Amino acid sequence: MNLHTILTIAAKELRETLRDRRTLMAMVGIPLLLYPVILLAGTQAIVYRQAKTDGQVARVAVAEDLDGQLVERLRAAEGIELEAETAGSADRVASGDLDATVRGTGEADGTETLELLFDSTVPRSAAAQSRIRDVVANLADERITERLEEAGLPPGTAQPFRVETRDAAPARKRAGNLLGNALPMLMILMLGLGAFYPAVDLTAGEKERGTFETLLSTPTAKGEIVWGKFLAVVGLSLATGLLNLGSMAVTLWFQLAQLQAAGAGNAGGGPLDLASLTISPLDLGVMLLILVPLAVFISAAMMSLALLAREFKEASNYLSPFFLLMVAPAALVVAAGVELDGAVVLVPIANATLLFKNLLMSTATWPQVLGTFVSTAVAAVAALRLAVLVFGREDVVLAGDGGLPASLKRSSWPRRRVPTATLSLAAFAVGLLVYVNLGSLLQAEALLPGLIASQWMILVPIAVGALWLFKVDVAASLKLRLPRPGAIAGAVLMACGGLVLSQQLAWVQSFVLDVPEAFAGGTAPIVEHPSLALVLFAVAVSPAVCEEVFFRGTLLAGLEEKLRPWVAIVLASLLFGLFHLYLHRILITAALGIAITWVAWRSRSIWPGMLFHLINNGVAVLAVREVLPPGLMGWLERVAPVENGYPWPVVAAAAAVFAAGAAVVARLGRPRAASSLPGATPARA
Repeated sequence: MNLHTILTIAAKELRETLRDRRTLMAMVGIPLLLYPVILLAGTQAIVYRQAKTDGQVARVAVAEDLDGQLVERLRAAEGIELEAETAGSADRVASGDLDATVRGTGEADGTETLELLFDSTVPRSAAAQSRIRDVVANLADERITERLEEAGLPPGTAQPFRVETRDAAPARKRAGNLLGNALPMLMILMLGLGAFYPAVDLTAGEKERGTFETLLSTPTAKGEIVWGKFLAVVGLSLATGLLNLGSMAVTLWFQLAQLQAAGAGNAGGGPLDLASLTISPLDLGVMLLILVPLAVFISAAMMSLALLAREFKEASNYLSPFFLLMVAPAALVVAAGVELDGAVVLVPIANATLLFKNLLMSTATWPQVLGTFVSTAVAAVAALRLAVLVFGREDVVLAGDGGLPASLKRSSWPRRRVPTATLSLAAFAVGLLVYVNLGSLLQAEALLPGLIASQWMILVPIAVGALWLFKVDVAASLKLRLPRPGAIAGAVLMACGGLVLSQQLAWVQSFVLDVPEAFAGGTAPIVEHPSLALVLFAVAVSPAVCEEVFFRGTLLAGLEEKLRPWVAIVLASLLFGLFHLYLHRILITAALGIAITWVAWRSRSIWPGMLFHLINNGVAVLAVREVLPPGLMGWLERVAPVENGYPWPVVAAAAAVFAAGAAVVARLGRPRAASSLPGATPARA
């Protein structure tokens, strides 16, 4: 690739984008003006509401038999106006005509119980409740002191402990914690907003305008084109994101000042020192350093998605859910109080969010910085590589009109050999949604029968139903052809070796991602069911059939039609791992999924993968139930203590068996007739 050509294309795209006044206004002008207006207006509204609530007089109805001294204290309290309680006072509180009522419900052992009725959804009523509680608390303290004096007891009798709290966190750390809960997410969102319009306009926008064909007809290499466009998107993302972020930061500074002046500015139990809201040049430099690969990752992912669209509107629809996926990791780790250690350092976006928060609190370490930068850079390179691969597909770049057929009559739809990637991914999304919601309900009613029903009543009908609905060849898509003996033999060897390798991978994973105790025994109610046959059918047979039909059948067939084989295999396996939801199972399940998916792809048959899946799950159940041959059980207990994993010679032997099985599948498992392989007709579902 020619660097000069890449920079020329990038400069051309930047120049065209910056010449468009409407684009500049949408990307820069409106955010720079809109955010200060929104934040300042919000601050003024909060301050105004607080001042209005504090200045309002609470209307409180008191019962006739209420303690006389308490009534006098309430009458003398500032901001409270008393009236006699009537039969309709409770209804008046509910309607907002009255703020609160106070009545006594009885006295026992010298303690009178008070019933305080208020409406928590009405600010004035909530303020009345707070004022009444303060008056009652002060009077209660006086009564306790009087009773102790009458009994000749020291004041400490009723208060054996007095707690005085001191916050060890300095003002800067408290302020950093306050801003760190929101600012990193806003920073990531700003990067996404900055990349959104350029990513869509330079890809789907050019498709819609018909200028992609002209660009591709030049002697410029496709890689140079995508790199040039990509640099333009990243540059605009960083520039727009930093401008918007700067505008928000300045506005936020004034907002905090106003909130503090109104008495609402504190962070973590101490006064908020606005002078502490500073960041050292080194920490700022680290933030900017991390922002570069983060912007690369977000921009490349957006470009890859936008390239799949045929027009601007469709690309916008594709990228809208991406914003949720982009912000979700940041929001989840902040809300859950996750620390930046272990496997979290390897999770893109989540790691940057926590690192930015630590930098704001001055608690970041160099290993955290290095781990976050490397993992984000790797994710950025992978996303960019994906963008280059997608751009290299002419059927994607030059996609014309497609989508659902114009007629809603199924009889008029064309037949297909295999599904499109869109149809397969849609089936996966529907299957995941239904399985998580309906499957959870079924399993909550009866765990084992519900698990079986979830497999056979959700996964199989959706996988097969999607193919039938869009008139796709079911046999070809599900790879129902009989396999060669070599594929069966190789799958058995790979499954046997994979049993050890997957357990060893779980042991290695435990160093960075511990299995929560709540999940460690999650499968016990299933595996320990009295009926071994029912357990095997639920845990081994059903997943081996239903999940293979769903993932190695419908999903893989559609991905193969659009992507390169290894990309389709890895993507289908990652979705297979994500389908199992629990974080500690995703990596191991995805790794097994890669092996099973490769067997299905190589043999062009679903049956060897089913056997692989059946052996893996079935042997695991038999081992937990301790019904394997005594000699084998004894050997497993000797060589595989849970805390140390398998000895490396055993792992090496298992790897050799696995590799031998893969070699058998590769050499003897391929179908003889290449012409019998399923192919796709040029249509879209």
